[in-house]
Amino acid sequence: NNIDPKNLVLLGEGSNGIAYKINDTKVLKQTSSSNEYKFAKQQLNNDWPNFAKIYAIFSNGKYYFYISEYLERSQKINDLYNDITTMLYMGEQEDVGFLNLWEFDYEKFINKRQKIHTNHNFTQKELLKTFNDLVKISLDYKLIGADDFGSNNMGFDKNGTIKAFDIDLCRIG
Repeated sequence: NNIDPKNLVLLGEGSNGIAYKINDTKVLKQTSSSNEYKFAKQQLNNDWPNFAKIYAIFSNGKYYFYISEYLERSQKINDLYNDITTMLYMGEQEDVGFLNLWEFDYEKFINKRQKIHTNHNFTQKELLKTFNDLVKISLDYKLIGADDFGSNNMGFDKNGTIKAFDIDLCRIG
């Protein structure tokens, strides 16, 4: 498919590149990061379900490009992420951070508290789903050697699952 530059919508810029929305399902990312390109190339062949799907990759010799799944960014992602952070620091497991989130005993924590007092009115079900999505992403980040874990690198897929879409800092051999 040809991409008409007049139809691209700027999504954002970072230290290594720029992202454009092509349509409601796809994003064009231009990056100078060879590690990001290597991960995109791996993602093209192996579907890591907790990262945006990659549909195509190419290079012009100066920059790397890839077309990926569009993930919806919204304030809700930031709010859910912040509420999970609040839960982590309210618990008795303060040493658990996002890159080792799977060590946090969510069920034990929930059983100790009837109501989680966070800054927003998310249901227990929404918080648990978010927590589970973040655990999956954090495990994958650890496996690929990425350390840029944060809500600014995440979005909702068409099914409402949180996935990561920016892997600028991964250390791929």
